[in-house]
Parts: sequence; structure tokens; C-alpha cells
Amino acid sequence: MLSEKSSGLALTRNGLFREKNQKNWKKKRMPPLSLTGNAVSRERRSETSSPESPARRESSEAAQSLVGIDASSERFFFAGKIRRAFLESSRAIQTLHLYGAAGIAAFGWGLSRMLGFSCARWLPLWIAGALLVYNLDRLKHDPTDQLNTPARQRRHRGLRPLSIAVAALSAIALALLSISNGGWLLFFVTLAAAGLSISYSFPLFGFRFKDLPVVKTLFAPSVVLAAYLAPALLARELHFSAALFLAAAWSGCVLLFNMVLCDLRDIRGDRAHGIASIPVLLGENGTRRLLLTLNFSAAFFALLGGWFSLAFVGAIYLAALLFALRKNAARGESFYEWFVEGILFLPAVVELLFEIWKHLADRFPI
Repeated sequence: MLSEKSSGLALTRNGLFREKNQKNWKKKRMPPLSLTGNAVSRERRSETSSPESPARRESSEAAQSLVGIDASSERFFFAGKIRRAFLESSRAIQTLHLYGAAGIAAFGWGLSRMLGFSCARWLPLWIAGALLVYNLDRLKHDPTDQLNTPARQRRHRGLRPLSIAVAALSAIALALLSISNGGWLLFFVTLAAAGLSISYSFPLFGFRFKDLPVVKTLFAPSVVLAAYLAPALLARELHFSAALFLAAAWSGCVLLFNMVLCDLRDIRGDRAHGIASIPVLLGENGTRRLLLTLNFSAAFFALLGGWFSLAFVGAIYLAALLFALRKNAARGESFYEWFVEGILFLPAVVELLFEIWKHLADRFPI
């Protein structure tokens, strides 16, 4: 009995030993979980760190696309800031009449080249006079301007202190320049012309010249043309001749074309407040016929004077303005501020192009 028990116990011990050995053998065959996890993590790291790995490539492309979006949005924001700054500065240039004053100076320079006299002394006078008269005109409240040029009126309210400063500085410069360049005679002539020009907007004599029939349209071209020619005639740098007559006729037609076109824009406000400008009297169709006549007349006088390039380019530009208005009669204020006022640059641009052409022809003869 005791032997049987001992033999059973031995078998049990052998079985347990055998099971333990089997378990140890299995543990040796199966790697530990930590080792398996490390192997998997190493495989994943190798997959993601490989330069040819799709996951790595997708993540890098996504990062690059985000960087590209940030860079493009930054460039777009910067371009928008530049555009806004450009628009604001260009509106200020128009509102303070800096562009128009430059155009008046350019027209006078081209006219001096046509007639062969030096305008070096008179150019600052033209700029100062234009800045003075036009800024004073815009400082005067006029109900017609609220209908004719509302956007410009809104801009001017924000720039009113600066406009006052420009007018004051221009008045001082005009007085000093007229004395230094032409003596007291030119000073008194300039003073009389300035008072006459200011009375266009302000009732210095109990009425405004602007309110007289037809004078609103004829006033500015007449005063500007006199400002071009009178100083040179007083200084005897310019003499009466056929060329002077033809140049004055051409200039009068072009300047009147400019003014009639602006008054055509203002026809609604002028008619509502009883200002009898030429477009109000002739109507829109009659005004268009007048503009065509002025264009042909300007080309005719330029051809008679031998200014063939000016006749050709001027006729094309003025006709293009009429065609643009025919396609869309309700053009915005910027069209008149930039392109209609751009008429004043015509003689200077043609003269510069002609000089460039002559220089190239001399440099590279055919």
C-alpha cells in the first residue's frame, strides 16, 4: 500500500515536471511580449522613417501644402495692402487736384515746345495757380457737386484740412514766383487772374461767374490759355505770328473739348440748379455733335501748323473718349478724373514720343 502511494506520487511529480518543461519550452519558442512590441515599433519606425514610405510622404506633402497655403495667404494679404494703399493715394491725388495740376503743367510744356519758347520760369506758376484755384473751388459748398461728383465730395470732406493747406501754400508760392520771375507787373497780372478765377466759385462781385449762361463751360479754357501765353508775351519771349494763332486755336479746341465733356457729365446737376452750361443748352445729342466738331477742328489746326503727329494722336484719343461714352454713357467719376483729364497730357506725350523716335532714328539709321 505504501509502495503504491509512493509510486503514484512519483508519477505525479514526473507529470508536473514534464508539464513544467513543456511550458519552459513554449516560453523559449515564443518571444516575450515586450520584445514583440519592440519589434513591431521598430518595423513601424522603419516604415515611417523610410524616404519611400507612403505615410511619410503623405505627411510631408500635407505639411508642405499647409506652408504653401500660409505663404500664399501672406502674399495675398500683402498684395491687398499694397492695392489699398495705391487706391487711397490715387484718390487723394485726384481730390487735391495734384493730377490735374500736373496735366496743366504738361500741356503748357507741350505748347511751349510747339511754339519754341522756354517755359522754365512759368511752369511753377501754372502748377501753383492750378492748385490754388481748384482747391478753393472744392472748398466752396456747391449743391450741384453733390449730384455731379458725389464720390469726390465724400473724399474731399476727409481731406478738407489738407486741401486748405495746399491752397494756402499755393497762394504764397504764386505770389513769390510771380514777383521773382516777372517783377511787379506779372505779380499784379497774376493777382487779377487769381481774383477772376476765384470769382468763378465765390461771389466776389455779388455773383459767381459759374452761374452766368455759357460762362461755366467757357471760363476755364479761356483762363488757362491766357495763363499759358500771357507771361511769355509780357516777357517778349513769344511774339504774335501765324504759328501762335494756330497753336492757340488748337489749344482752345482741345481745352474746350475737355470742359464740354466734363459739363456733359454734370448736365443733370446743372439742369436741376439752373446753371446754363453749353451741354444744358444744346442737350446731349447737340453736345456730342459739338464735341465731334471740336475734334475735327483741333486736328485741322494741328495739320495747318505742321504738327502732324499731334493731329493724328490727338484725334484718335478724343475719338476714343467719345466712343467710350457712346458705349456706356453712365461712366463713373474715375473715367473723367483719369482719362478725360488725361487730355491735358496729350501734347507732352506726343512731343516725348517724337523726341524718342528722332533719337532712335539718329542712333540706328536705316
